[in-house]
Amino acid sequence: MVSELFVTNASQFQDSTMSLSNVLSSVHFWQRRDRTSKSRWRLNSQALTLYPLLIRVIGVNSKISVKELFRILILVSPALFLLSACGGGGGGNGGGGEGNPLWVTIDTTSSIVQISSVDLHGEAYCDNCPPSEVALGYCPPIQGPLSSAIDVTWKNLTTGETGNTIHGISGSCSCLFSYCYTSYSHQWVAYSVPLVIGGDLIEVKASNLSGASATDTVTITRIPASPVELVAVAGKEEVTLNWNNVAGATSYNLYWSTTANLTMDTATKIAGVASPYVHTGLTDDVTYYYFVTAVIGGFESPPSQTVFATPGWQTEVIAPTTATTDNWATSIAMDSAGHAHVHYAFDECAHYSTLPPNFTYCDSYNYYNNYITDASGSWTGQQVGHSPYVDANIAVDSGDTVHIGYADLSGITHEVYVSGAWNSEVIDAAGWCKSSFALDSANKSHFAYWAISPPIQELRYATNIAGAWVHGAVDTFTQDIGCSVPGSPLSITVDLTGTAHLAYAGRYPDYGLKYATNQGGTWISTTIDTGYITELSTAVDANGRTHITYSDNNHYIKYAHQDALGTWVINVIDNSGSTGYPSLALDASGIVHLSYISGLNGWQLIYATNSTGTWRFLPIDGADYADTALALDVQGKVHLSYFSSGNLKYATNR
Repeated sequence: MVSELFVTNASQFQDSTMSLSNVLSSVHFWQRRDRTSKSRWRLNSQALTLYPLLIRVIGVNSKISVKELFRILILVSPALFLLSACGGGGGGNGGGGEGNPLWVTIDTTSSIVQISSVDLHGEAYCDNCPPSEVALGYCPPIQGPLSSAIDVTWKNLTTGETGNTIHGISGSCSCLFSYCYTSYSHQWVAYSVPLVIGGDLIEVKASNLSGASATDTVTITRIPASPVELVAVAGKEEVTLNWNNVAGATSYNLYWSTTANLTMDTATKIAGVASPYVHTGLTDDVTYYYFVTAVIGGFESPPSQTVFATPGWQTEVIAPTTATTDNWATSIAMDSAGHAHVHYAFDECAHYSTLPPNFTYCDSYNYYNNYITDASGSWTGQQVGHSPYVDANIAVDSGDTVHIGYADLSGITHEVYVSGAWNSEVIDAAGWCKSSFALDSANKSHFAYWAISPPIQELRYATNIAGAWVHGAVDTFTQDIGCSVPGSPLSITVDLTGTAHLAYAGRYPDYGLKYATNQGGTWISTTIDTGYITELSTAVDANGRTHITYSDNNHYIKYAHQDALGTWVINVIDNSGSTGYPSLALDASGIVHLSYISGLNGWQLIYATNSTGTWRFLPIDGADYADTALALDVQGKVHLSYFSSGNLKYATNR
């Protein structure tokens, strides 16, 4: 119910002051009968009862300015509304008769829903349930919330279902010139109003004991729920899609595109599909994006989540970690038969503690250092150690013997798998934190690792080229290296002559990407790039030139390589700002193959290559923000190990 002030003779207000009686004779208060139509107004006769009051307060012949008058009328208008709202005499929006006005309103609600029932709420008004009260100098007592004399019910006009609402009143008091007015608002709630698919016309009705009633309606369209658990699995030139069926769905529509962020308007639609659905005739090494909708009675659901797959690539879970894992590391190598060998490490929280007020932390960890392979035709694995340093390196020699290396509490450890058992040796007890391992063409081992020799901390290199292990310092630091980035990432590779090439992160205050080599018999270290280096990987081509990929403090993926003159060339590969954990390999032609994690469209495993002369990027799978590893087989096919949803996964384009 709304009160408004209308000036019916504006010419009378040309003077700056006038008598109050003249003004009031030109002003009418009107009450709207229908809240949706301005054309249905009637004179609010009760407003005229305030006329004598104003005369007594101000005086018949008082001269007041128009500005002051309107200030008074603005104050009076809410009071008139309160009087007219509950004081008797007036119409309603449902047709209760002039003597019993009754209104009911439904608050704005969502017009399109996917749920089977909705909660509705709103207000109801009537003149005498309970009536408003007026008192001089004080607020009349406010009646309790259950004193309403009306009833509010609902009906789904589409289905015929009916129900009651929960409703009550709330009172408020306002005063004007010592006259105080108590008025009431009726609130109602209808819980769990059932809906059917399609348009549901809901009517809410308010009625009183005298038979007067009022109604309001709202249309709510129920559409099917979106399908869930959509999964896309790539094959050769095809993608297989599976999803959970929606109850009552008569069909499904599949939408696909080769660009991310697809919509119903931009994607290609395949109507009338069912799960599982095989999308054929696709191009390998092209990423396809999908979502699916459910259809019931001609009404279509919103899209499911978007998934993607890249035909020509196969992905699979090969080992679980744990739900409480905080850190992961992985490395992958291929044997001459094309079998994959994966070394991976992770931790898990064994016990949580809580400090006041609500700080929960892990005070005890379990550690795992594991190996897994598909050499037998299926994935089989075993635990190798329990190193608290989450560190993993693996290589396969020319005789297909597997070597792993990692940092342990006892020092830098080298293990060789011979006759079904691991032969272990500690090559440097001072080594800790993180290591990198490579084999040369003569099957000799080369390690780079961090070591403590108080008060000096060192980057060390160790090798068994001469038969016995020999180690020495490559670079020294006076600051604490620590076991977290920056400071710990390092990578070693060996060229065809047996020369080692190291890439590592510099320490405070210089930081930067460092490169060191012992090509002349002594270690020479140079700075390639500045800034804060978080992760890195290195490889060397057939010409002995080094290639490095790394993530910097901007979370860009960068690629540095030596040209024919030995000059370092640096390129930004991915500047999306949410990347990390790169791994690098070169094929026989010197083409770069790179894996890393990107968070641009949700965390994804990305494969990148410059095989066509420009960089090409393929999303391979959803992934955790954790370590990745890449290796090439003898045919140049790519093999990846990574983590996704807490599981160790494997992907290949073989």
